[in-house]
Amino acid sequence: MIGKTIDQLKIGDSAEFGKTVSESDIYLYAGVTGDFNPAHLNLSGMSAVRCQDHPG
Repeated sequence: MIGKTIDQLKIGDSAEFGKTVSESDIYLYAGVTGDFNPAHLNLSGMSAVRCQDHPG
């Protein structure tokens, strides 16, 4: 839907957005929310909670 104005949208139109979350995204989110829990920020902390897919 890139380049369409609101007037060009019709009922039933759809769009998709995809993003790969990076380590930078994790730290930026932590800074905004104040959530610096080690289980969310470092690989060893994430391993302790069985997280398989750390972006960093």
